[in-house]
Amino acid sequence: MSNRWKIEDSNDRLINIFCEYWLRFALQIDKHISALIFRSDWYVLASTLTLDRLTLTLPL
Repeated sequence: MSNRWKIEDSNDRLINIFCEYWLRFALQIDKHISALIFRSDWYVLASTLTLDRLTLTLPL
């Protein structure tokens, strides 16, 4: 992960939870999805999350 996407430790744990949840969800839908690319895209999107405003946009 690039350092330019560095985030707060408290948010990092939250993002890991969301990342794992959506990764498993996506893999159930499409077994051919690239987990590495999906995870990378999700981290980029999740890096803008804050604890007070969780506006999620999934890369579909």
